[in-house]
Amino acid sequence: MLAIEIVIKLFSGVNMISINEVLLDILMEKNLQSFSVNELKKMFIAVVPGVDNRQLSQLINRTLSKLCKHGFVEKTINVTKASYRKTTFFDVSKLYKSKSRIHLVEAETEETKDKIHQLKATLNKYQVDLMGFIGEAEEFKRIFSEFPEAKQELYTKYMDARNQSSTIIGKIKALEACLNVVKG
Repeated sequence: MLAIEIVIKLFSGVNMISINEVLLDILMEKNLQSFSVNELKKMFIAVVPGVDNRQLSQLINRTLSKLCKHGFVEKTINVTKASYRKTTFFDVSKLYKSKSRIHLVEAETEETKDKIHQLKATLNKYQVDLMGFIGEAEEFKRIFSEFPEAKQELYTKYMDARNQSSTIIGKIKALEACLNVVKG
């Protein structure tokens, strides 16, 4: 009865089926007749290293489910795992490549970790410097109110402290943006 249903589905005009381009290339191999999800994952990772494992599992399971529904592959469940086998109705002309929506996971290398550590150290230094310049400017304001006669002579030093804090704020923003990019 199952074979009759598959034949009816195939001859009732199966529309084109979109499949991830890498997965389609793997499935089009002539020697690949039976396989498991784990085997497909290993083959996919060999082509695209750094892919997110959970997303890849979902992609493969959805694709196999779609192919089973259209009779292109058949699922066999053994005691411990499921395996799939291409049927005689597996028709490459009914499949087309879709763009990959799967995200790559970049492995954080030691070099990247060192760079992040250096950026954070510089950021902390700038934050401490900023607090010093803000404190200096606030102290000058307090001195101006206490000793108005000294304001004229100290005003340039007060402005220097304010300008330095503005410069440091710019550096802090740049470092934070860089950290966000490097971290991902």
